[in-house]
Amino acid sequence: MSNPDSYDGWPDHHAPPDSIDFDWSEVGASPGTLREEVDAEASSFHVVAYGPEATETISVETVSDVQNLRETWDVVWLDVRGVGDLSTLKEVGETFGIPSLVLEDIQSHPQRTKAEYLENRLFVISHIPHWENGLEFEEVAIWVESGLVI
Repeated sequence: MSNPDSYDGWPDHHAPPDSIDFDWSEVGASPGTLREEVDAEASSFHVVAYGPEATETISVETVSDVQNLRETWDVVWLDVRGVGDLSTLKEVGETFGIPSLVLEDIQSHPQRTKAEYLENRLFVISHIPHWENGLEFEEVAIWVESGLVI
């Protein structure tokens, strides 16, 4: 498959947007292969834990801290920002049993909007509109299982 950015025969309404940056360096890699991103944003965690009686925003430093919260709270929502840090992405996947193909989809941009049901767990990729310098879309990946949203 050739690089679509180099093809000039696109009809105007089918041309790939200038904002999409395809990474063709990993063509031929095994499915589920994760890659270290150069100059990757450091990962950070933001957690909201809630139950029938209370909701709390909690600061955590490690993924294992989140796992411990699951023992206390009915639902834990973990927002992971910065998925280019390979060690953090692998740790999240190993701790919560997220398949490597899902982790690859989370790390690889752009992805199509989709929802996949995997053994009582749900994986969703969506594009959330926001206004910054005009209308822009942020790709968001969501993993849902009993008592956990990532």
